[in-house]
Amino acid sequence: FAAKDNVAREAILSGMPAQDAEMICQEDTAQAMWNRFVDKQAKREYSNYIIARAEFFSNVYTSEKSMDQWLREMESLRHQLLHYGKRVTNDDYAETLLGHVARTHRGVVRQFSKHYIVWRDGGSDSPVPTATQVMNALRAESALDEKTGAEEQRPVGVAACGKQST
Repeated sequence: FAAKDNVAREAILSGMPAQDAEMICQEDTAQAMWNRFVDKQAKREYSNYIIARAEFFSNVYTSEKSMDQWLREMESLRHQLLHYGKRVTNDDYAETLLGHVARTHRGVVRQFSKHYIVWRDGGSDSPVPTATQVMNALRAESALDEKTGAEEQRPVGVAACGKQST
């Protein structure tokens, strides 16, 4: 039994990062080593999931980023959550995006919220927009904002009226 245990211990330790190997080599048996390593990995994985989840739900849009850049970040965070086994549905993703732009793109939020009906019994009828519809609306609104912002920055002078300055 001791020979098999030593072979198993060697197999577990081969290719393992030194820090992890130091932690688990203190265990008496290969089974105990393996269990401790798996526990540590599960805790690390859960910790990473919690961080990714917090980033996903707190990544509010700000004007310092372009809309395309922010949407790519949100999609990346959504994929990270999927990696950890937590699927964000299309409806939840659309609502999360709208919630994150509620202060900066109120027109887009209103565009989708006017179809939301709350009934007297407390229920609601909400044809939730798809994530694609929300992303397209946000990109279009941002492109329009950039275009109007560029036009506002042009100097307005006599030449704008078609007259020549003297």
